[in-house]
Amino acid sequence: MLYGNARITAVDQSGKSFVSERARGRPLLFPQRVPHSIQGLGPDGCRFLLVFDDGSFNEFETFLITDWMVHTPQK
Repeated sequence: MLYGNARITAVDQSGKSFVSERARGRPLLFPQRVPHSIQGLGPDGCRFLLVFDDGSFNEFETFLITDWMVHTPQK
């Protein structure tokens, strides 16, 4: 976290959910293929840096929740 606070939600490979709040300067590591979300808290949200240990990462294989909402039909 570079700025602000965030709520991190993830589901591990065994199906257990994980929710944690992180503040500036507290790193968090996700194993490969663990789906997760980062929600900015407070009036200014947050700013964070994503670092990948695999040079084959493709930004087109990830998406923002707003992208998902735009392309998902309303019921």
